[in-house]
Amino acid sequence: DPVGNGWLEKAPMPGPARWAAASFTIGNIGYISCGIDAQNDELSDLLAYNPATNTWTSRAPMPGPVRRFAAGFAIGQSGYIAC
Repeated sequence: DPVGNGWLEKAPMPGPARWAAASFTIGNIGYISCGIDAQNDELSDLLAYNPATNTWTSRAPMPGPVRRFAAGFAIGQSGYIAC
């Protein structure tokens, strides 16, 4: 909270904690995908966070090979995960 100069707790992300993930935003929605969980299992899920409603939504998982340390970005209304 920049106005109150403090932190506000938000809805926890569903699914496992991860590292080496990729993320991007489209409009006001944040997306996270890929990465590796604590057991070194590769993840292909795609999760969307809406700050207006403080909710997470599962989206279609990423097709093809799972990526580690990928780059995420958006162009217009499309999100991309590459490398």
